[in-house]
Amino acid sequence: MENILFEMNTSVFVDNYKATAPVSCIENAALCIRGLNVAIQGKPILKDVSFDVPPKSITCIIGPSGCGKTTLLRSLNRMHDYTAGMKVTGQVTIDGNDIYAPGVDVAALRRRMGLLAQRPTVLPMSVFGNVAYGPKLYGVKRGELLRAIVERNLKAVGLWEEVHDRLHSPAGILSVGQQQRLCLARALAVQPAIILGDEATSALDPLATRTIEELLLRLKQQLSIVLVTHTLRQARRIADHVVFMYMGEMVESGSAQQVFSNPVHDLTREFVGGSIG
Repeated sequence: MENILFEMNTSVFVDNYKATAPVSCIENAALCIRGLNVAIQGKPILKDVSFDVPPKSITCIIGPSGCGKTTLLRSLNRMHDYTAGMKVTGQVTIDGNDIYAPGVDVAALRRRMGLLAQRPTVLPMSVFGNVAYGPKLYGVKRGELLRAIVERNLKAVGLWEEVHDRLHSPAGILSVGQQQRLCLARALAVQPAIILGDEATSALDPLATRTIEELLLRLKQQLSIVLVTHTLRQARRIADHVVFMYMGEMVESGSAQQVFSNPVHDLTREFVGGSIG
């Protein structure tokens, strides 16, 4: 399959990760989470969460409302850094390096992990400016290269034909579904290794949801995707790997086929069967 991500000179992207003691992970794991605990004002939200994110796959985090899914996702790229009273312990490693180690370049980390929010968050600038923002931030200045990056990534998310004649119009005029695809193009423009999605289709209509799911299924051939979803139907459609959370704990983690067809834990069986949640 043709590479749908734009290939740029990545020498301007320097990740200042500080090596830590290695943790035991599955081979080529995109992320390893070990003993992750998160508390706010002393109240535990996540308790001793451990699992691996397989490479080039879609991992869906499922569970009832309030079980810690979004907190877990936001912990994977340190989005809690500025939350008052938040304490995080444990390890989250990428490429064998702990993202919570002292001296980590958080900006570089977040370039590695693109984020799709529950509602699209376009920047208050043009369509072009939204996609070009990240590459410009990381040192790409040449107009020709920026234009190529924008075109390639808008094509990657199936948006080019819809917006090529209004690239310099405000991004806010796009439909909600188009805005979410624009946010995905913006994330892809800095060549992430992982895409994180926090119920990224919950604000979309069924057609827009299907478009985003199809894009993610294509993208998993080149990078890893971690999605929080409250919709079991969606997880059944697109997940390769499933993590089931309940009351702040990771109850079960495994292949989608195993978790949905032959869950190990009774709680998982009750949740996927609709008895709880």
